Amino acid sequence: MRRNRTKSWSGFVAGLIISLGFASPAFAEDSGTAVGDSSPGGATITLPEMSVSAQADRTLFAPDTASQGVVTGEQIQQQPVYRVGETLEVVPGLIVTQHSGEGKANQYFLRGFNLDHGTDIDISLDDKPVNMRTHAHGQGYADLNFMIPELISTLQYSKGPYFPALGDFDTAGAVQINYVETLPHDSPCLAPACSATPAVSARSRVRWAPAIF
Repeated sequence: MRRNRTKSWSGFVAGLIISLGFASPAFAEDSGTAVGDSSPGGATITLPEMSVSAQADRTLFAPDTASQGVVTGEQIQQQPVYRVGETLEVVPGLIVTQHSGEGKANQYFLRGFNLDHGTDIDISLDDKPVNMRTHAHGQGYADLNFMIPELISTLQYSKGPYFPALGDFDTAGAVQINYVETLPHDSPCLAPACSATPAVSARSRVRWAPAIF
């Protein structure tokens, strides 16, 4: 009796293993069909191509070209800024930020390049270089916190290392800032210019335009 029971039990186990062996590929095939196909019948569904486009917002500023151009002082005044250095963001593709608080040069990004604090962008104001040849924070350190955006007459920009006359720092691009030569006689003597949060940042400017007889 024990032998018969043992044989019958072993036969049952062998039959179960065989049945599972035949069932596994079928189950796998069914699973692949359910997961891989996008329709119950197994047909492939091709979605139509979709194109999304929009017109550039040229309400405030329309650049000449993305690689080289001139921005007027009036166009600069129409752009809202929080920091003085953000005035340079009128240059297409130039991002001006600050990675660790106020009181030092901004960090610049242009065309996918991290320009650090001015290492790879040449900045000048009235033909005077802003980039410092040597600096403990990095070569080419360009601090624009002294700049007065309200006095800018034009801002010229160019991209790429194609202008040898601009010097060694013109690796990714260059920005040349020009102040106005004269002020109108009705220019206000004191004009406060505060940010949206005066408690955080506030500044004033004094402009004097004496009449010449």
